[in-house]
Amino acid sequence: MAEFVQSEMKVIEPNGVVFKTSEILEKYWDKLGDIPVDDDGIIQETFLWWPEGTDREDIWHWFDEKYPGGVVKLMGLEEN
Repeated sequence: MAEFVQSEMKVIEPNGVVFKTSEILEKYWDKLGDIPVDDDGIIQETFLWWPEGTDREDIWHWFDEKYPGGVVKLMGLEEN
């Protein structure tokens, strides 16, 4: 299991590979784009640890808390 190193903002995999947490979160964000969502914004498949039936906005709030710049930046909507 990956070790989260909060102060260094890195993830260290068991094999010693080091990733910035932002890189991991970007990969998760890309994967979220592959999850089907109904017209009410409810995911139709399990995504990471969120079960099917979770409101997509609940997941977005998590990304807002964890990713520098939040969902706005992940969506590419950040103004320069």
